[in-house]
Amino acid sequence: MASALPHAKAGRLNLLAVGGGSRSSLVPDTPTLSETWPGFEVVTWYSIVAPGKTPRALVMRLNGEIARALANADTIARLTPQDTRLHRVHPKRCSNTHATKFRKFEKLIKAAGVRLDG
Repeated sequence: MASALPHAKAGRLNLLAVGGGSRSSLVPDTPTLSETWPGFEVVTWYSIVAPGKTPRALVMRLNGEIARALANADTIARLTPQDTRLHRVHPKRCSNTHATKFRKFEKLIKAAGVRLDG
């Protein structure tokens, strides 16, 4: 949204849809992908990962510190104009989300007949 919105507002770009599961407050008249193709959504999400053998106590401490940074008023003020939605996610749920996304896109890639070489 951050890179597309200025172009849309200047009339150089027509927004066809937003990828999230709900309409953006920045462009409320723009439909979501799932309104055209039910069940289809593409969202950009970020996570911070650590090696698999990182002690649980350290993972939980990092998760807490990241959550504190995301709750910071300056962080929120910088990300809100980009329609970035901040969510604190438990490390186990984040791991499950990664696995779900990988399976989803693996099916999509295979269905499209894309060859993965190398």
